[in-house]
Amino acid sequence: MFFGRSDEIPSFIPHSKISSAVQDLIEGAQRELVLVTPYFKPWNHLQNAIRGRLEARIPVALIVREDEVSKTAPHLQPFAAAGAQVLCLDRLHAKLYLSEQCALLTSMNLVETSALNSWECALQIKASESPTLFKQFEEQVRAIRKSAKPLSSAGLAAAQPVVAAPAPKPEVNLIQLFGIRKTDLKPEMVEARRTHPRAYEPWSDEEIGAVAELARRKLGVEDIARLLGRQPSAIERKLKELF
Repeated sequence: MFFGRSDEIPSFIPHSKISSAVQDLIEGAQRELVLVTPYFKPWNHLQNAIRGRLEARIPVALIVREDEVSKTAPHLQPFAAAGAQVLCLDRLHAKLYLSEQCALLTSMNLVETSALNSWECALQIKASESPTLFKQFEEQVRAIRKSAKPLSSAGLAAAQPVVAAPAPKPEVNLIQLFGIRKTDLKPEMVEARRTHPRAYEPWSDEEIGAVAELARRKLGVEDIARLLGRQPSAIERKLKELF
């Protein structure tokens, strides 16, 4: 039994295959795509998949958490400008992804760190295999969409926080200084290193000291991560340990 009385059973998607399942759902959408995700900071492949649907003139709706709009606006605004409908909903916690063919109920937000670093799971429902469940899922998504507030491209641009001037480049190339030693990489590590060349490297006392010094100089997490070639989530964890 699932979503009420039904003998239909959804498919379980393990942690290692969720990103691919989301990607397939988006790329397979031919009539409509609705992505309900409290937090939205998509990785490159996901951005390209959503952009591809918009270029194919497929209606796309993105629904995010209302109190996260200012943080999410820089990532939403380009899609709104390209024709996506962007909405927000107070206290949104559900992660529901829907096309006319497939639905995913998952714990994973459409955020790079969730896809790479968090243990997630998902249930997949296909319209052709589980029509009753799919219809119930679709009705829930419609209810969320109806309750959400629309956000315009101009409103998202105005909601974006003021970006501080970039920090001056240091005299020492920190990525080169600390180097890349770890080479026995899992697929998710290889993907992370496309944008963060020192992701999953072991920490040395010298590098931890550099993080502390950069934080004392008032550099933000994103700037420290860029200088060290690390993922922002790794810098956030290290700063919590230090301070």
